[in-house]
Amino acid sequence: MIETTILFFIIAAIIIIGYLSSVFFEKTKIPDIIILMFLGLLIGPIFNVFGNGITSAFRSTMPFFSALALIIMLFQGGLHINFFRVLKSLGKAAIFTMAVFLLTAAAITLLLNNAFGWGILESALLGVILGGTCSTIVASTINKTSASEETVMLLDLESSITDAFSVILAFAVVGLMKAKEINFSVIGNDILAAFSISAVIAFVAALVWLKIKRRLYQGKYEYLLTIAVLLLLYAFVEYFRANGAIAALTFGVILGNAKEITAMLRLSPKDIDYRVVLFQEEISFFVRTFFFVYLGMVFDLKAVSIEMIVIAAAIMAIIFAARLLGAEFVTVLSRSFSKDRKIIAAMMPRGLAAAVLASMAVGIGLQQDYSRILYISFLVIIMSNMFTAAGILISERKAKAGTKDESMEEIDVAKEIENGKKAEGAKKEGRAKSKG
Repeated sequence: MIETTILFFIIAAIIIIGYLSSVFFEKTKIPDIIILMFLGLLIGPIFNVFGNGITSAFRSTMPFFSALALIIMLFQGGLHINFFRVLKSLGKAAIFTMAVFLLTAAAITLLLNNAFGWGILESALLGVILGGTCSTIVASTINKTSASEETVMLLDLESSITDAFSVILAFAVVGLMKAKEINFSVIGNDILAAFSISAVIAFVAALVWLKIKRRLYQGKYEYLLTIAVLLLLYAFVEYFRANGAIAALTFGVILGNAKEITAMLRLSPKDIDYRVVLFQEEISFFVRTFFFVYLGMVFDLKAVSIEMIVIAAAIMAIIFAARLLGAEFVTVLSRSFSKDRKIIAAMMPRGLAAAVLASMAVGIGLQQDYSRILYISFLVIIMSNMFTAAGILISERKAKAGTKDESMEEIDVAKEIENGKKAEGAKKEGRAKSKG
């Protein structure tokens, strides 16, 4: 049994390292989740700090931590989605996102099913889990590059949309897995009903909460009560076999756009306190940091086979090829993206959504063990973030070199013009002297 003082020390160290790694990410564009997962590996399978008994206990709590991380992640994402901005800019972003996501997910599914003999549904589950980019990493990275505002918006929207896509389609595949008899018509209707019911309940709950919170005593504890309502909403929706993840996302979207939505519905204007958003940032940082460390801790290095490494490498090749095709495709849609083609192709990080969904796949209550989905996702998350960091660094260096070349060309042109003016002036002066 680990001592309380040592446990406190480890918790404090994880928070501090989480903060320092996020600062390191801001400075270098190397994603912090690589550091956090490696820290988890050191604590867990490498040095076995907690011992086998506690590590096994941690593995048994994976469904709880995965569900909590999913709720917080989707609520956070919903709060930061500008619903009306998304609607205005949805055209090109939606086409690009659908093309890249579906191409990636379909190619991974076919690869696993045909080349490695996986079942079609298990292959599809890993395909949709790894089909999209990570919104938190993309948002933190793309704003520090030389990409145009249009490209930044495209990649921001893509990552936000694919987070939701991954969750929706992963739960849809799980629904197919749990069905005793695969009837796509019946199952499709059940899935659509579950999602629509979840969204409607969350919409109503958000409007009711916006009204109730104005009557809180001196406005105290608004954030904690909002989280309590969020957890109650998730539990209520899941109890009635609807989709708690969609409810959490919808709840966040409505609260994040409360002022505009209440005005559109001709209700008295309501909004959430800015402190709720600030506290949510803190909680999201805490949950995200500990989840990636936790993921590294419960990772079983001995269970990773050569085949899993080969599969992860093959999936990375698919992701990279899909990004390249997507970058070319979006350039055809609009020539304004041509300058940022390399940045669009390099922006392929997988992160929290993939990690949470993969860890949930381990405990979805099916007879077969799906732990290999978690292990392969772990490898792809690390590889994709390393490739993204390298790709961004290379593209930025080339962009800076191109800018310098353009500047030198402008200077040369300016010099030629100046020399031409001097030569013309000398000719005129010579003519004047000859006339004199």
